[in-house]
Amino acid sequence: MTDGGLGVLMLGRYGDIIQILPAARLAGSLRGQRTNLIVSKDFADVLDGVSYVTCRQYQGPYSQFKNAYRLARSMFSDVLAAQVYRPGDNYVPKTESYTRDSWANLFLEQYYDTEPLIFDRRDHNRELTLIRDTNLTDRSTFLWSGAGITSPFAQAAECRAALLESGTRILDISRIKARRVYDLLGLMDVAGGLITIDTAPLHLAAASGIRVAAFISTMPNLWCGSAPRCRCVASMRYPNARAEVALDFLRELAAQSASDRVLHVFPWHYMKDPDHARHRTARATWTSLYRAGVMRPMPYFDWFSPADNRSLKLPYVSEIFDWAAARATPGQVVLFSNSDVCFLPALVPSAAAAVNRFGCFYNKRVDVPDASKKPSPPFTLFAGADVFAFSAQWWHAHREKFPPNLHVGREGWDAVMKLLMQESGFNPPHSVFVTDLLSYHQQHVSAMSQHTGALLADAGNRNNRSVVYDWMCRMGYSRHLRSKPGHNDYLINEF
Repeated sequence: MTDGGLGVLMLGRYGDIIQILPAARLAGSLRGQRTNLIVSKDFADVLDGVSYVTCRQYQGPYSQFKNAYRLARSMFSDVLAAQVYRPGDNYVPKTESYTRDSWANLFLEQYYDTEPLIFDRRDHNRELTLIRDTNLTDRSTFLWSGAGITSPFAQAAECRAALLESGTRILDISRIKARRVYDLLGLMDVAGGLITIDTAPLHLAAASGIRVAAFISTMPNLWCGSAPRCRCVASMRYPNARAEVALDFLRELAAQSASDRVLHVFPWHYMKDPDHARHRTARATWTSLYRAGVMRPMPYFDWFSPADNRSLKLPYVSEIFDWAAARATPGQVVLFSNSDVCFLPALVPSAAAAVNRFGCFYNKRVDVPDASKKPSPPFTLFAGADVFAFSAQWWHAHREKFPPNLHVGREGWDAVMKLLMQESGFNPPHSVFVTDLLSYHQQHVSAMSQHTGALLADAGNRNNRSVVYDWMCRMGYSRHLRSKPGHNDYLINEF
């Protein structure tokens, strides 16, 4: 008795399952139904990271293709076998690579180079712990992955040794025991690049904007090598691989990483479960821009020690901007947002154009009731700003005017930045309603909620309100003040 649905069979290892995920999602979408993805129980946990397919675990080993196919036919009225490893079956290749064949088996090979890989159930906190435990803080670290089961790499030890002796910090992710393989995406979103053999991280990198240099398998023939779907900037087949090539890969990745035009800076911190969905929705809008090479992620981490005597364990805005400006080269744009702000593609070129002209840019907040749905105009602007962009030169020129002890994520600091940017000549639309949207934000109750009394109850708000009030009075901007620091009302008027 079948359930009438679509079943896609892929009993391969992690890399095989990862690379077929976009095709499995699309196969169901084109049929107006949800795909049941049949995978080996030994590798089924990778599907914990996605919401768009239903995981069906096959209890036998992944070599039992025929038995699994018969079982699938008894469960679903429509069964497609993406798997190319079919013991006992005389499989005939259709394309130049087995990975493309997997998509061709679903009649979707034409989408191979364009359909995005999305892990929409990434665990923010697990990724953050992995980043902290590996001390990966910025793009000066590069990743190496040299271990593989299906396509082992004979020169792995030689290449690894050369990379470790290069003077550049190399993190060997082959030796990292992540709880889920897709948790490695957190490392990929921070590092300067990835050098990998033909193994699971090569396929996983397609869900990140990381640049990749890859050694591609020829075992036992060219067809058995993967066709990379990630942002692959260089590749070499296994027989031609040697330590010198690995070092050439590293130099190319480092050079391209240094040339990134827009650096997306955002504070990355642990969060509670109710916040996960909002932040995950925002992050999905960033990832598409990372993959396209439009901007490069540069998360800011601040591991507060027990000896830190500040009243609130939140970084200061000036700390984040100092850190970002120190890492930006001439011509690069620092684009800052909170971690729950959704981006639209027009944001980055708009910000870059303004920075070219004025040295700076900001975008006012637009709140929406449901950020998981595409907003439609007109949009209501709020007094606060969600996105700021500037050059390192602009920040250095205005650094002394910015108060050093304003907490990020609390009231008022954005008003200071807006005024400093207006002094530089930048002045965005001030209409209450706009039709051209650049970014948006999910409505939620926050520490800056007037109606809950949190404005005065939160230590960070009390600090920021006092500092901003004094700054406004001292700098001649008191006309923008709406109330005094001790009043349960928003401090700043709309401007």
